[in-house]
Amino acid sequence: ITEVFHTASANFHVQAITLSGLNLASPASTTNTSDQGCGGKTLSVRLLDSTGSNLPLGDASPTAISFVVPTVATSPVTNSQGATIAVTGAAATGSATITLSSATPTIRATASAVARVVLETE
Repeated sequence: ITEVFHTASANFHVQAITLSGLNLASPASTTNTSDQGCGGKTLSVRLLDSTGSNLPLGDASPTAISFVVPTVATSPVTNSQGATIAVTGAAATGSATITLSSATPTIRATASAVARVVLETE
């Protein structure tokens, strides 16, 4: 998680979330086998506080950022939550950087409130 300091609020706010070790390969089969790749699958990322409540991730207060993982490096990756997503690398060495958008950093989660990062496939 990348943070940015907001002087007026005297807090660090989440600016970006980076997922590393992302396997961009398309799954070879439809069975649930480990390390088959997540290219073409939809990933959803959420941040939770210590009580398990969702934290805001930008303008319009989305609580999750979802995107379809491309099978090759792509920037930007389309999403409906207004984040900027860049996917780099190839096959098992990919990474995705999700930069949260907001005109005001205080709309994004306070970094110290983040207790867990949730990554789900749809």
